[in-house]
Amino acid sequence: MVLSHNSFIRGFNSIYQQALRVQGADKAYFVEYCIAWRDCVHAHHHYEEIELFPNIDKACGRTDLMSAAVEEHGTSCYTEC
Repeated sequence: MVLSHNSFIRGFNSIYQQALRVQGADKAYFVEYCIAWRDCVHAHHHYEEIELFPNIDKACGRTDLMSAAVEEHGTSCYTEC
């Protein structure tokens, strides 16, 4: 988990660092890169909320153990999907 989150941080940092340096024809490619990063983070959070967090709750015999982690994501996918 730490490795995937580190990758997200590095990806975000690369977007932040390069945003003002992107030139003309490269802008479309840069936007595609940003969208790919966003999609990757979304897919990861979706997996956590749909599979990982409920299974941790179930294994521990609880229903609220991972609720703080879900709140950190800022989504309600855990309960609605």
